[in-house]
Amino acid sequence: MLRPLGKVVIVLIYSVMSPGFLWAGDVVRGPETEILTPAILASVREQVDSDPRQALQRVQNLLDENAGLLTQRQQVELMSLEAGAHYRVGNFRQSMAVGNRALDIAGEGEVPDGLVAYLNDNIGRCLEALGQLPEAMRAYQRAYEKYSRAGDQRGVAATNLNLAGLFVGAKLYDKAIAEYENALRLLDPEKDIFLYTRALNNLGFTHVENGTASKAINYLDQARQLAKKMGNELATAYTFENSGEVLYYAGQYEKAEEYLRFALGEAQRNGLEPLETVAYHFLGMVQFEQGNMKAAEDYGSRAMKIAEENDDVINLAKIYGLMSKLARERQNYKDALKYQDLRLQYEDNLASENIVKALSLLETEFQLKERQQQIELLTRDNEIQRLSLKGQETFRYIVIGALVALCFSVAILLYILRIKSQATALAVSREKDLIESKLSAEAANQAKSEFLSYMSHELRTPLNAVIGFAETLRLQVFGELNPKQREYVDHIHEGAALLLKLINDLLHLSRIETGAVDLDLQQCDVSEVVLDMIPMVQHLIRKKRVQLHLSEIPRGVAQVRIDKVRLEQVLVNLVSNAVKYGHKNGNIWLSVEKKGHDQVRISVRDDGIGIAPGQFGNVFMPFNRAGMEQSGIEGTGAGLSIAKSLVEAMNGEIGFESTLGEGSCFWIDLPLEIAKPLSSVAV
Repeated sequence: MLRPLGKVVIVLIYSVMSPGFLWAGDVVRGPETEILTPAILASVREQVDSDPRQALQRVQNLLDENAGLLTQRQQVELMSLEAGAHYRVGNFRQSMAVGNRALDIAGEGEVPDGLVAYLNDNIGRCLEALGQLPEAMRAYQRAYEKYSRAGDQRGVAATNLNLAGLFVGAKLYDKAIAEYENALRLLDPEKDIFLYTRALNNLGFTHVENGTASKAINYLDQARQLAKKMGNELATAYTFENSGEVLYYAGQYEKAEEYLRFALGEAQRNGLEPLETVAYHFLGMVQFEQGNMKAAEDYGSRAMKIAEENDDVINLAKIYGLMSKLARERQNYKDALKYQDLRLQYEDNLASENIVKALSLLETEFQLKERQQQIELLTRDNEIQRLSLKGQETFRYIVIGALVALCFSVAILLYILRIKSQATALAVSREKDLIESKLSAEAANQAKSEFLSYMSHELRTPLNAVIGFAETLRLQVFGELNPKQREYVDHIHEGAALLLKLINDLLHLSRIETGAVDLDLQQCDVSEVVLDMIPMVQHLIRKKRVQLHLSEIPRGVAQVRIDKVRLEQVLVNLVSNAVKYGHKNGNIWLSVEKKGHDQVRISVRDDGIGIAPGQFGNVFMPFNRAGMEQSGIEGTGAGLSIAKSLVEAMNGEIGFESTLGEGSCFWIDLPLEIAKPLSSVAV
């Protein structure tokens, strides 16, 4: 299954090379060598999808044993099979190298369009696995053009499925779902059973990525049944792996482990390292959720080792996320931050605004080429029809009468077209103005994002050095400081820390505006999130001698689908604000309660200075402190704006009530997660 840039890349490969691509002449070396015939080539092609390691060995033997006897076309066909086998075992760069050499040879002579298309299609899958999405789109376009020229409709359909997979990688899930549903309408489930199974499997997984796992169940059940029906073990393994992921997200960990182990066994038996990587990763996720940290660490390490060896960019992003969680559980915060930074780096590179924009432009170019081909076909059909009518002398009188009526119709049409052309010209002019305005706005926004990213990097490096040296001086490592020196060092440390927080807030807001912040949504118990957050703010509470009052927080009754780290970040911000704007020796009340049948509310209330009614509209505005700029209380005014964006991204709502001089109450409403049973199929 093709996964998004932030997920795994697994593709159910469809071999679109038909028997027509095989040559007529056979090559025979002797009784000790394997005879190179169309039947042998068909056998090797099937092995590429069933036993790729064995296929690699056979292709190499055929190339060695028939050296000097192969025609140009025969050599290209064998190399195309070698490239496909390399892809299946996860050797993406080796596959691309072989495929590009084959294309160079194909360009020197007569090679069928269908064979050139297959090579471009395979190169596109390799580029996609390496995270080079725009280049993959161009390779798929070349494959589509060659398949269309060769009249290979099944090849065209397979390329369309690969294009839909690119939309999944760029997180354009609605476009991907529409493409897969269109493919299902075009394919025959009996004649095109492999492609139909692949479309069902990919559609089911795309629904999982889109957050609609309940819709994925039926598609994945059908895909498993069809894979078993056609007796393809690898297709069955891929469908079981994707079903295991759905079961994991639904919290059915035992059933998910059963499905994933089945897929892992098939992957190891057939040498499919991409599938093996994904199975290890999700087995690690299952063990983590069940509290088996040692087993989770083992699975995660194996997945990371294979993915790094194959430069499997898309898989590495999520694997680093798992390793960060495991390091955090071990309280190894240095490794946790390292893996989290790697994960964000990979995900930002894969799902950046530039890549999404490039894919959209390439998609438009692709659609224009499709329409151009349709126009050429219509023009050809019209020419054939015109020649046919010219040869039918018996209809000439009818044609003359029709021409008279046609002239009258043309006069009317010309009048209508004149009016329409004027309206069209006006619409085109307006559209051009809108496009220019849109491009200018996008260019300005891109320049702003690049400036913020550059400045944050350039400023954070010296600031971290200032903070580090200030902390060293405060610890009096190089000698005791007098009171005045300690006071100045404290000022340096506090000022640098505040400036670093402002820079981080600027960068965070920029990522939110461009949609670059990815949420790791999981089903969690709200009470556990609240209780886990309290130790993070204890030092603030003790410093100001504030009394924290906790209402009875029941466990296990409020399950929500959230990013736990992001929600903890929001709650820490609310509680720290209550401490900062509260009175010394004051009070803070923290509570969790159900709101109706489908929501849960988290409230943070204080008896502090409150907010003036005239400032209510400024509370959630970025870098607006709602009239507290001259209060002497430190802060940047970005925290509540970031909190609002994160809560809304988790389908929640944030608000507040406040009375000046009496205090404020900030609340978060989140939708409750309703568990749904899943159907299961025994392995």
